[in-house]
Amino acid sequence: MAKSRKASKRKCGGCGQKGHGSNECTKHNKAGMAIGNARNLTGIYEYHARIVHKSEIIPKGVGTSLGLQANAINCESCGEEEHFRPRFSKSWEARNNKPDPTATYSWYPDNGESTTGYAPRWYSESVESDNDQETPVVPLAARARAACATENFALAVSLFAQAIASDPHVASHYTERGIAYAQSKKYACAIGDFQTASSKADYIPSPLISFWTAKCRFYLGSHASALFAVRDVLSLDPDYTDALALKRRLVELQKHIESYHAARKRQHWKLARAAYESCLGIYSEEDCDLPVDIRCWNVELRMAEADWKSVVSSVERLMHKEPKSTEVMLLRARVLLLTAKLTDALAQTMTVLKLDPDDANAKEIRTRLKGIIRSQSEGGVHFRHGRWIDAIREWDEALHLVGDKAEEGNGGIIRATLLRGKAEAELNIGNYSDGIKHVNIALELDATYAEALLTRARINVSLELYDVAVEGFRAALQLGKLTMPVLVLSSVQEELDAAEQKAINERRDINLEILRVEGYRKFCNKIYNATKFAMLKLDEQFVPEPTAKPTGNESIVERWILHKLNVAARDVNQQLEQRNFMAATNTAYNFWLYELCDVYIEAMKVMTDESASPTMRRSAQQTLYTSLDLGLRLLHPFMPFVTEELWQRLPRRPNDPTQSIMLSAYPVFNSSSVFEDAYRDFELVFSAIKTSRSLAASYNLQSDLQLFVRVQSENEVALFESQVPTILALTKHGKSVKIVRTPEDIPAGCGSAVLTPTVVLHVLVRGQVDLDAEIVKCQKKLDFARLNLDKILKTESQPDYENVVAANVRLFNEEKRRTLEADIANLELSIQMFEKLK
Repeated sequence: MAKSRKASKRKCGGCGQKGHGSNECTKHNKAGMAIGNARNLTGIYEYHARIVHKSEIIPKGVGTSLGLQANAINCESCGEEEHFRPRFSKSWEARNNKPDPTATYSWYPDNGESTTGYAPRWYSESVESDNDQETPVVPLAARARAACATENFALAVSLFAQAIASDPHVASHYTERGIAYAQSKKYACAIGDFQTASSKADYIPSPLISFWTAKCRFYLGSHASALFAVRDVLSLDPDYTDALALKRRLVELQKHIESYHAARKRQHWKLARAAYESCLGIYSEEDCDLPVDIRCWNVELRMAEADWKSVVSSVERLMHKEPKSTEVMLLRARVLLLTAKLTDALAQTMTVLKLDPDDANAKEIRTRLKGIIRSQSEGGVHFRHGRWIDAIREWDEALHLVGDKAEEGNGGIIRATLLRGKAEAELNIGNYSDGIKHVNIALELDATYAEALLTRARINVSLELYDVAVEGFRAALQLGKLTMPVLVLSSVQEELDAAEQKAINERRDINLEILRVEGYRKFCNKIYNATKFAMLKLDEQFVPEPTAKPTGNESIVERWILHKLNVAARDVNQQLEQRNFMAATNTAYNFWLYELCDVYIEAMKVMTDESASPTMRRSAQQTLYTSLDLGLRLLHPFMPFVTEELWQRLPRRPNDPTQSIMLSAYPVFNSSSVFEDAYRDFELVFSAIKTSRSLAASYNLQSDLQLFVRVQSENEVALFESQVPTILALTKHGKSVKIVRTPEDIPAGCGSAVLTPTVVLHVLVRGQVDLDAEIVKCQKKLDFARLNLDKILKTESQPDYENVVAANVRLFNEEKRRTLEADIANLELSIQMFEKLK
């Protein structure tokens, strides 16, 4: 080779000193092999290529760093063990008259097997030029492969990136960097490199690359696409053992995923957890992290199990590990909602919407959160100002939005908070039964809710259950030490002391209230008079039917009372089984006082007078007898003496030899006495009766009430026309009832009230009221109704309202909107009528 420089300026590739070449260096043996570092090896490699073989070879040390089996592998040309000689593409060599730097090559060890890879670009064209250059250093790609061999994948990725920057058209650089990414668990980056490599002109499909693609997709949770990639591997190499094993794991994993979703849909949480743990086991065998969606399952399962402490810690760990995942962000927003951290939940949801403004799930959560926050806040304002009914209404709307889905822990802590507030309001209005029911549900949702325990204790004090209240106050103090302010704890302690004193006094004395005794004495008179009246209506010719089964000739009010009796029998039996004797007593008491005596006995008077037909009279008598017979049996455990006395005066059914009420069968639920349609219809009629009484009281009308019922459908016309006698009988001082279809049929000067969106009741008050005062009253009601209607319309006009709001909430809003619209129209009509009368 011609020399263009002086020998003194030459630099040895072996020792690195100037003044001689690598073929003259005394530090090398005859074959030209170096004993120094990688730079020396490269220099000797160039020297050996030029002098010995006139072609490119790979020294032993460098080959070993690439992961080749250097032992027992000899040079193909000279047979020496210290280096390898690759076999290059003959067609490329023929065209270019030098070795192919990118073609595949093979080394042939002694056992006859071949190892295939890519030829490194370690030669320099300047070696063959007339200019004598310094010995080249190890190329970037080779250094990257050496880094991979030592498991320094971060360095390998950096070196491959430099190699790609210098020559972005080599597919092998991308595939090898992709493998380095995969081995450092950066699977998304690896997938990107594999896809980029496949677009290069020199890319050759390889089972190895397809296998790594499948593994990366598997680790990222794209199980279907991973399965497709495995099929690509097996199409290239059907006997690829690792690919066959991965395929088996993917098929098994897919079955577990399907099992999880099926169990979650059926709300079988134990089966769902078993499927999740099976998936966890498969990924543990692979020694890799779970995909984000499967890690979210753990939070969802704990949420369904209502383990809120674990839910919060799990979702926070997941958020720390995947801070940019919108799926994790939305899951965290749901957890914050259900744990009553509404402001944080809304902030998290808005973060998702900033990243993706069209995310439907985020929009749904945002709408839900805003509705809950608004209703909860307005309910709190009403509560602080003593407007208990308004507070309950607002909290009911919030509870509708929260829901009680099993997959959300039946509403979680936020539902418990709302129910506790509702129970507190019900305590203030004296609705103890609903209050105790709601606070018990709140404690089922959160057993450590100190405020709920406190509310329940206060309700028990109002119910004079002092011993139970004392236990509740003590539990509230124990749990509230770390959460309640000092002043609140001091107040609770005072309540506890008062309850303990009352409990002591109760044990010492019987708390006998004379007014309550007098009330129960009047109730005894009530049932005595009811039975006495019945005996007057049941003449000497009356014979009861053999059974209490309805005959089919019953009117709507008869079917209504039989249905109410059936429901009362069911409830009393359930309450006695639960040892809830107070509730059972109240159920029997309410049936007798408010349903049998106040409604049916009054209504059946017109059905048993002389103008009634024999069939109607006979049916009314049978219903009255059945109601008294079963009603007395229902009341007997609580009032044994008076019920025995009255029951003995009733005639017996044919073939009934029972001699005492104590020996008679206790009433139970009977499916033949279920009349849901009649119950709904008469409840509408009865609401008109109660509303007419209320209007008469508000306008101070004491005689000759003229009622107008405005309806819209033919069914409603037929219903109210058939019940005119009942309405007049149950409405005090009623003179007439007229059913109309249009507002024009209503005379001027009527006060009105909306029963349903399609039924409005009007009472003629002309000449009996202060018109200006009534106009002011109607105007206030109108303004309040318009304000509520605007809120509903604003909610319904939100984007994607139909898609993001639950069906039950939409139905509730629609019914409320229709009622408000009817109320507004009715109030405007009333104002117009009163204005005309001025």
